[in-house]
Amino acid sequence: MVDYYFKLKQLLITLLPQVCALCSEPVAEAALCAACTARLPVIEPCCSHCGISLPCTAVCPDCLKRPPVYDHCVAGLQYSYPVDRLIQAMKYRGQLHLLASLMLPLSRRLANLSGLPDCLVPVPLHVRRLGWRGYNQAGLIARELSRRLDLPCIDQMISRTRHTQEQARLGPTQRKANISKAFRLNAAVNYQHVAIIDDVVTTGATCNELAHLLKQAGVQRVVVWALARAGSR
Repeated sequence: MVDYYFKLKQLLITLLPQVCALCSEPVAEAALCAACTARLPVIEPCCSHCGISLPCTAVCPDCLKRPPVYDHCVAGLQYSYPVDRLIQAMKYRGQLHLLASLMLPLSRRLANLSGLPDCLVPVPLHVRRLGWRGYNQAGLIARELSRRLDLPCIDQMISRTRHTQEQARLGPTQRKANISKAFRLNAAVNYQHVAIIDDVVTTGATCNELAHLLKQAGVQRVVVWALARAGSR
C-alpha cells in the first residue's frame, strides 16, 4: 500500500507550480517541455527481435547466434542520459508524474503495430520490495497501456517467489542466475499472445525467464514492451 508520505509527495507535485524536470522551464501539464521531449533519445532503427539500437533495422548478431526466448521487443527510448535519470526518479523516488512523458515514444511505436496481444502482464515485484516502494512501476505502465489500447491487464498472472537482488546492480551473467526460477504462474494461462510490460530492458534476462514460463504453459507468442532499452550494437 502506498504510504502517507508518498501520497503527500504526489499531492505536492500536483499543487506546486509545474516546471520541466530537465530544464526547469514552466510547463502546463506534462513533466517535460516540448523541446526536452523532442530531444529524448528514441530507439530507431533497432534489432527487429530484441529491440536493441542498431545503425539500421536488421537482426543483431547476438539474436542471430542465440535468439531470446521472447519473440519481439518494442521500446520507445534508449536507456541513456537523460532517460536513465528520469526513469530512476520515477522508479525509486516516487516521481510518477514523469511517467506520461516517458510513455509517449513507446505509445507512438505501438500505434504502428499490427496484431496486438491478447493481454498485458507486468513484470511482478516481490511482495517485500512492493511494500518498500509502494507501487510496481511496470504495473503502472501496464495499466495505462491497458486503458489506451483497451487490452486486459493481468497483473496477478505471475508472482515473484524469491526476493532477488536488484538486476541493475548485477552484471549480465549474474542477472541470469539471480532471476532463474524466481517466478511462478498463479493459474492456467488462457491466452495465446502475451505482452510482458517493464520499464527498462537491459540484458533481457528477466523477460527471457518470464517468456520461458509462459511458453511452457502453452502461450504461442510472447512480446516485450518497455519504456526503454539499454545497450547498442
